[in-house]
Amino acid sequence: MHSGLTRSKVIIALTGLLLLSACTPEKKYRVLSFFFDGVPNPSLSGKESNSKAGPEKSQIIAAQKAIRKARNKRREKKPETYVSQHPPYVNRQCERCHNQTSRNMLVSSKAELCFNCHEKSKFTGPYVHGPVAVGACLMCHLPHRSVNPSLLVKKTPGLCLQCHNKTDIFANENHEGVTDCLECHQPHVSGNPMFLQ
Repeated sequence: MHSGLTRSKVIIALTGLLLLSACTPEKKYRVLSFFFDGVPNPSLSGKESNSKAGPEKSQIIAAQKAIRKARNKRREKKPETYVSQHPPYVNRQCERCHNQTSRNMLVSSKAELCFNCHEKSKFTGPYVHGPVAVGACLMCHLPHRSVNPSLLVKKTPGLCLQCHNKTDIFANENHEGVTDCLECHQPHVSGNPMFLQ
């Protein structure tokens, strides 16, 4: 036999089915409920059966309501408005960054990828921000689109505080009430050790 069952196993299964079909509804219930959950008990009247299954039925109804509520909430949620989008992504020029035949699906290493289009000389100088220096552009920027300007992962200061210590930053009196680090600081390179503009 192709299914891998031996002849004796098939005979035993058929015999079991024949015996089960000859049983009374109560015996079928005992056998089936041994193997499967939720088999209705034929000995209970319709009214008793419904009251016994009530908690299970109410749980199912509650779950269905929760699913409908979640779906409606998703529909009501406003779609994200993307403030910035990477031009190759918008123009469907995926091959500028992606190569399906390479191991990491990119045309070059992550550290060099952005410099295939962005001028590397603009990211060199006396002081280079750590992520820029190691080619970790994706620590701060999303590759396709963002709800923030310049494809940023988050708005500042939240973005900067992913790495920079909040206590140290706000201990400086010049930072009191600051809501945008980029008002004073360069994010990539600078001639100033504090990356001041």
